[in-house]
Amino acid sequence: MVASPFIYPTVFNPEFAESASVFNIFLLLVISRFVFPQSILLGLGYRRAIVQGSILELCTAIVLGLGLGYVWGINGVAMSVVLASFAEKAYLIYRIRSIEKISPSQYIPIKTWAISSVGLAAIYVAVHFWMFT
Repeated sequence: MVASPFIYPTVFNPEFAESASVFNIFLLLVISRFVFPQSILLGLGYRRAIVQGSILELCTAIVLGLGLGYVWGINGVAMSVVLASFAEKAYLIYRIRSIEKISPSQYIPIKTWAISSVGLAAIYVAVHFWMFT
């Protein structure tokens, strides 16, 4: 994430320098991708909840993509994908808790996940405001 503003113009060409910011936004997907509620739901046979979560993610991405894309352009569209992914994971976590009464702390190492997530978000903010302003 820190190196992308330097790597993009070098590997591709200088016109691709702005693509590094989109790439960095998509790297924020790592935060939600390290949470696996869909595996638990699948193992317990709740496929419908996974489909509902996917539909929620798609609808959220479309609505936010239109709104954020209008405001922030391609970066807004990328951010809408990240936020939609968070919404899907939150919904799946909610479904596990409401259906099976399984707390997220039983399958997510909350402290490790939170520290690494905050760290990644802090790096994103630092790089964004340091290199892309």
